[in-house]
This record gives sequence, C-alpha cells and structure tokens, in this order.
Amino acid sequence: MPVLKENDVTPAWQQFKTALVIGSHPSHKHVCGCECNSPYCEEVNFIPCQNHGGPPRVHKGLEPWRGR
Repeated sequence: MPVLKENDVTPAWQQFKTALVIGSHPSHKHVCGCECNSPYCEEVNFIPCQNHGGPPRVHKGLEPWRGR
C-alpha cells in the first residue's frame, strides 16, 4: 500500500471511512464538534465521533448486523 505524502490526494475509499456526513440524511453534531448523519448515533452530546475516539459510524444500508 503506497504511503501518502503531505500534498497527495486522499483516496476515495479512505475518505469514505473517515467521512461522517454521507448522503442527504439529517445531520447532528457530536460533542467533539463534528457533523455526522448516521441514524444510529445516540447521546451525541456525550460521545465523540469515530475520528475522535468514539465508536465507528454505521451507515444506513451497510449495518454490520445485517452481514454487510
């Protein structure tokens, strides 16, 4: 896997893993200040997003409990 340098563009698959607002669902703000639109976030006033030590974001339609 190639190492990205400071001025390189981040690959799309990596952006998807760190993106918190995907699609047009309503969004909310976590305690860390990041916007997110996962419908499965609870207690966002107390839990940071996945990029700041919180649990991984669950994208609607790709729920792990559905085997995806």
